[in-house]
Order: sequence, then C-alpha cells, then structure tokens
Amino acid sequence: SHPKWICGFSDVTALLNHINSLGFVCVHSTMPQLFKVDRGADMNSLRDFLTNNKRHNLSANPNHQNHMGKAQGILTGGNLSLIVHGIGTPSEIDTDGKILCLEEVDEYHYQVDRMMIQLKRAGKLKNLAGLAVGHLTKMKEGDLSFGTDAAGVIASHIDEKIPTGFGFPFGHDTPNLAIAFGLKGYLSVDPEGSKISF
Repeated sequence: SHPKWICGFSDVTALLNHINSLGFVCVHSTMPQLFKVDRGADMNSLRDFLTNNKRHNLSANPNHQNHMGKAQGILTGGNLSLIVHGIGTPSEIDTDGKILCLEEVDEYHYQVDRMMIQLKRAGKLKNLAGLAVGHLTKMKEGDLSFGTDAAGVIASHIDEKIPTGFGFPFGHDTPNLAIAFGLKGYLSVDPEGSKISF
C-alpha cells in the first residue's frame, strides 16, 4: 500500500526482478554496505534519482562490440548470473519488448557463454528491444579460450538487429550509477557511443 524504494545491485538482482514482476519500479544502484567507501559518484547518482523528478542519462564510450540503432522499452535486468538463476521461479525476468541491462563480476568466459545460451534457450533474448551492458569486472579467460573478451561472448549471442551498447557505468565497479528498472527507457547506440535515458 505504501511502497518504498528498493535499491541495490549484485545479489539484490533477485529482489529487483521479483519486485518488477509485481509491477513496481526499483533501482539498480549502490547500496548502504558501500556508503562507507569513497564512491561519491555512485551515492550522488542514487541521491539524484531519489530526489530529482527529471530525466536521467547514462552514457558509454564507443565499443567495437556495439550494435547500432535505437530502442525504447521498459528497463529491466541486473546481474547476469542472478537473472539466469531466476529462470523457472516466480521471480523469472520478463524481457519481451524491454531493454535488458546486464552486468557481471568474477566469471569465466565459458560460464558467461553458458549463461547466455540459457537465456537464449529460455526465450529471453528473442524479443528484446535493446541490450545495455555495464561493467564486466574481473572476468577470466580460463583454460578454454574463446578468442574474445566477455563482451565478445555476450555479443555473439545477440542478433545484430538488436541495438546493443557495451561499457555503461553500472555494476561491480565504479561508477555504479543508478538506473531505474520498471521505467520506460530509451537506448541509442551510434558511432559516437551509447546513451540510455529514463
């Protein structure tokens, strides 16, 4: 009856996805555990979202893995492994017609490949409006070489017709800027870089 903002990232993805499934907006952002760390940009971004009723923007530099184009749709997503673990549960993510936001930390490339295949087989990549990829932090090659980085592994599973931008400032690194899941967003990817507005 009186919903409060739920804000966080990483394992909090499980909560964000479930809250979205109930029709509420929530925030992928820094969280109190990290307030003691000097991450001023992260805290300022969360404060700005919570206190300023205006359009917010995130931008990323050009990336050779990007797929050019424009998209609009409800923003959703979070940590890749938590999204995959939610498939088949009441918290399963709905990606149809939406802009999916992904980030990941400390995973081998073959595990990223496995998770992307699971998303694809579950139909989560088929009807995407767009894809925005944030920090891919401390990713590891492992014994099995894919001949590319983690971004390349992800890009290999996305249809080139789907606008896709890599390098957005959210996830397990700083800056981890606030992005609202459940609000309508606009994604633009061109040779100058990528931008999300919401």
